[in-house]
Amino acid sequence: MKRFRVFACLAAAWLLLLSSTLVAQVPQGSAFTYQGELLHNGAPVTANVDMLFTLFDAPQNGSPLGQVPFTGASAVTVSNGIFTVTLDFAGLFNTLISDQRWLEVTANGNILTPRTQIQSAPYALQSQTAVLAYSISNASVGAAQIVPSQVQARVGGTCTVGSSIRAIAQNGTVTCESAGSGTVTNIATDATLSGGPITSTGTLGIASGAVGTTQINPAQVQQRVNGSCSGNQMVKSINADGTVSCGSAGTGTVTNIATDATLAGGPISTSGTLGIAPGGVGLAQIDTSQVQARTTGTCDPGFYMRVVNADGSVTCEQEQVTTIPPIGYSPRITSYWGKLASLPSMAFGSDGFPVISYTAVVNSKHVVIVAKCTEAACLAPILTTVYDPGSTSVVFGGSSIVVGSDGLPLVSFAVPNAGGAPFYTVKCSNVACTATSAVSVLTQTSSITAPVLLVDASLNRYYIVYVDSSNNLRRATCSGSCTSLSGGIDTLVTGVGSIFAATIDHATVYYAYTNSTGAYFYNCTSGCSPTAIATPNASPPLLSMLNASGSILVAFRNAAGKLAVRSMSPLLPAQVALASSNVTAISAALVGTQSPVLAYSQDNLIKVVDCSFSSCNFGGSNVGSTLDGLANATFAVGRGSDGLAVAAYADGNELRVAKCVGACP
Repeated sequence: MKRFRVFACLAAAWLLLLSSTLVAQVPQGSAFTYQGELLHNGAPVTANVDMLFTLFDAPQNGSPLGQVPFTGASAVTVSNGIFTVTLDFAGLFNTLISDQRWLEVTANGNILTPRTQIQSAPYALQSQTAVLAYSISNASVGAAQIVPSQVQARVGGTCTVGSSIRAIAQNGTVTCESAGSGTVTNIATDATLSGGPITSTGTLGIASGAVGTTQINPAQVQQRVNGSCSGNQMVKSINADGTVSCGSAGTGTVTNIATDATLAGGPISTSGTLGIAPGGVGLAQIDTSQVQARTTGTCDPGFYMRVVNADGSVTCEQEQVTTIPPIGYSPRITSYWGKLASLPSMAFGSDGFPVISYTAVVNSKHVVIVAKCTEAACLAPILTTVYDPGSTSVVFGGSSIVVGSDGLPLVSFAVPNAGGAPFYTVKCSNVACTATSAVSVLTQTSSITAPVLLVDASLNRYYIVYVDSSNNLRRATCSGSCTSLSGGIDTLVTGVGSIFAATIDHATVYYAYTNSTGAYFYNCTSGCSPTAIATPNASPPLLSMLNASGSILVAFRNAAGKLAVRSMSPLLPAQVALASSNVTAISAALVGTQSPVLAYSQDNLIKVVDCSFSSCNFGGSNVGSTLDGLANATFAVGRGSDGLAVAAYADGNELRVAKCVGACP
């Protein structure tokens, strides 16, 4: 094993050269000389050795404070074991207290032990300055030791009685001044003041005419204006020194003042009086935020002015009138509030009260309105226009409304244009539908019927069923706010008529439709053979369907013109014909697991059949209770939260809601 040993001695680097011929001294630096003997396995070393000198604050362990390396081209030359190096650890020895230091030597990567303690040596006869001192002897600092520009010399100057020190010099002398303890015996005044001289008491003031250009501040007080302008010029500005800037004053003499139609009293050639002419103030002259423009807007019959706008146009609102049913009709409450309304569709909110969409004519425009009933009889609903085309466009075939799993209504309708009748949807933002999302164009597919809108509450999914211009029964699907389709549009059946119906039961959609050969029912997605229901009466065929406690019922007008009901799932072979004929409209509905309720029109009377069983197979001659008399009505029917029938119907003149107050019958 290789072993290195070093024997060292320290030589002080601060040497005082004593010579009477020296006239200047150079301050010694922080470097010192380190000498040693390097042995390898007991033999002196002769070679260039990489060495590292590290300064520590302890003989063992401790913290390294600094290093001086000698490697590579700077390696230490060792001859017969002897080497000499100069080490400089800069300010590591300049501490307030002379801390002990140890030097560790590393030769060719081998740390040599033990560390060498660096001892103090008496190498300086005199220190040029005391950079750091442990203490100063009492009374040892005098005038010769201070810097007068930084330390004040002893103040030895004094002032006489009646005066005070005004300034102290560096050498401690003082400058005195009067302390102000005298007595004023005379105050003289110059020409700018009056009242002087004062020898005892008196009042001073500004003398008349004493303030001139010398006494004023021209930035705050205008100096005497002494400038002038020549003929046909006028003063445009006045400068601080009283001079003026001139400009042209214009030429000519006013000989005539003419007036337009808004003023009376002109023209004036000498003198006269001007005033506003009769009829001189029109729309251009008024501020419409303060003066009302001529009100030219009107409201259709059944509407009243709710707001008069600044430009004279008006906002109309439907009258809400509640009437008591005439004698002879079933016990019910009927409300009349949908003026010029037609084609209603009805759903029920989470509160059990109806929410109705319908079309109406407002200010000669066909709009879609949603009415949210706030109680069972819908006497004073909240009306909101959810679609206003801004023109006389007709909403084609009415609208359809459902309430989604989120409790918010969704409305769908079709509006004809040059390419057909694209479907639109609008999602209500609250249960009353007083705020809505933007109207979405769901598809440009041409249709010939209004859509039937179904909701699958379990999946928050909507189905839109319609007949297109090629007589195909089609189905589109959307979800959420229904702003776009979830997929393509399915073609369910070809060659159908314009009369169809649809309902849903746990994500299964059932359809019924008519054509020239009869009425048909099926629950296939596509490409299956429908089941024939019956041969309907042909002018035109009518049908409706619903899910009644798990039984899918189809209500239709049979060949005899009577209202008939048949269960299709489960399939029952026979139809139940109610004792009524001349049926002109049919609507069927169900709420929850309650029994069905049917409504139909016969001989211009609105009638309701409140079924006792899910199949409406109650027999007898019951033809329903008459709710109202209204010719050519379209309607929707359902059950309220109290289980009693509610019907909404309209004939284009007004929309009515009839609420049964008991069983109907």
